[in-house]
Amino acid sequence: MPDSSLRVQLIAGPQRSAKQKERFPGSQSRGRQRDNNHSMKVGKQWLCKSNYLKPVFRVLTSALKGLGQRHVNYGVRPEHYPIVGAVLLETFADVLGERWTPAYHDAWAQAYETVCAIMLEGANVPTPA
Repeated sequence: MPDSSLRVQLIAGPQRSAKQKERFPGSQSRGRQRDNNHSMKVGKQWLCKSNYLKPVFRVLTSALKGLGQRHVNYGVRPEHYPIVGAVLLETFADVLGERWTPAYHDAWAQAYETVCAIMLEGANVPTPA
C-alpha cells in the first residue's frame, strides 16, 4: 500500500485536472497575482537559514528554473500558475477533508508560491537553440 503522500498524489491528480477545467475554462486567470520576486526572496531566506540546506537549495533552484523554461515550450504562461495553485490547494482540501488544516494550507501556499517564483525566473531565460 502506498504511503499517504503518494495516495494523495494518485487521487488528487485527476480531481485537480477536472476541478481546474470546471473552475477555469479556457485557463483564464481569475486568481490573485502574486509578487513573484517577494515569494522568491522569502523562499530563499527560509531555505538558506541552514548551511546544510544551501547546496540543496542551489540544486533545487537549478532544477526548478529548468522546469520553468520547459513549461514555456508547453505553452504555459505566467497567468496559469495561480490557477494551478488554487486548484491544487482546493484538491488537497477535498481529498484530506478535516485533516487539511489552515496551517497546512498556508504552508503549501507559501511553498507553491516559492516554487512558482523560481520556475517563472527560469521561464524568462531564453531557450537554447
